[in-house]
Amino acid sequence: MMLLAALLCSTLQSCRGTENRQDQLIDFSADNEFLENKSTLVNELQYPGSTFRVYADFNRNTGDVDALFRGTEVSYTAEGVWYYQPLEYWYTDGDYDFRAVWPASADVVSTVSTGKSINIQNYSVVSDQAYDLMVAYVYRDMSRPDFSPVDMIFRHALAAVNVIVRKEADDPQNYTLKDTYFKNMYVAGNFIFEGNPATPEALSDCWNYTYFQTTACLHQAYHVAVNTSGNSTVNQFIMPQEINGTSVAEENKCRLGYTLIINGNEVSTEVVIPYIEWLPGKVYTYRVTLKASGADVEVLSTEWDKVDVTAEDIYGKI
Repeated sequence: MMLLAALLCSTLQSCRGTENRQDQLIDFSADNEFLENKSTLVNELQYPGSTFRVYADFNRNTGDVDALFRGTEVSYTAEGVWYYQPLEYWYTDGDYDFRAVWPASADVVSTVSTGKSINIQNYSVVSDQAYDLMVAYVYRDMSRPDFSPVDMIFRHALAAVNVIVRKEADDPQNYTLKDTYFKNMYVAGNFIFEGNPATPEALSDCWNYTYFQTTACLHQAYHVAVNTSGNSTVNQFIMPQEINGTSVAEENKCRLGYTLIINGNEVSTEVVIPYIEWLPGKVYTYRVTLKASGADVEVLSTEWDKVDVTAEDIYGKI
């Protein structure tokens, strides 16, 4: 009798999983406006070959948890749809946790990543394999069945920084910008994406740091003449972190450095960056304005994700 009941239950579940299958196919979407931003990094996901990975748990009303997706690759096709294999279908006796990471090449520790937690180990902004890490989370309660596509609204897990060097119009000196760099900052860490961190501050808390680099990092070589508009903007990934809080020892404070060639001589300058918190989804532009009497440094902060744009005051002179 118990065997018959078990077989009947199994048969019913199978029927529920296959009825109206075409209507109940789990589809994905990443068509949203949040990546239409001021960054020159990733600002559009919908191009053939674009891929992200999905992790999902189906939490049954009985308390059981089914491992639904475990790093399934979802690709945008030339036909304009997001496609994956093998196909999965909706159930209605529970709810879903979906998580996604972009790009699909992200080094995810898949053996411990689930719909409730994505675990990325030792991401580094100074490695040759650095990538624009983005994540998304969707919860779907099926008590009122909803078979619409799962819209993955990706958020940047990193911040970005760039340095612009320009000169005042009345400065007669000719400068060549050789390079720019930063010193004393966290450049690697583990990213544990749990819960539903919906703000940049909460997403920043998903990071824990594994490597503090004291030597020059995020180095950019230019070899261009400095003009009044500045060199072209080059964004670089940075780890979200607090910069130069009051508890940081002077020798450990983050510094912005740049090298100029003046009359054939190299002149290097380093300046301690005033306190700031680099948050995920923001672009920080450090603008150096050269003058006959010295230089001004200011930082502009704009939203990478599409929200309000803000600007900081001029922080000081060097």
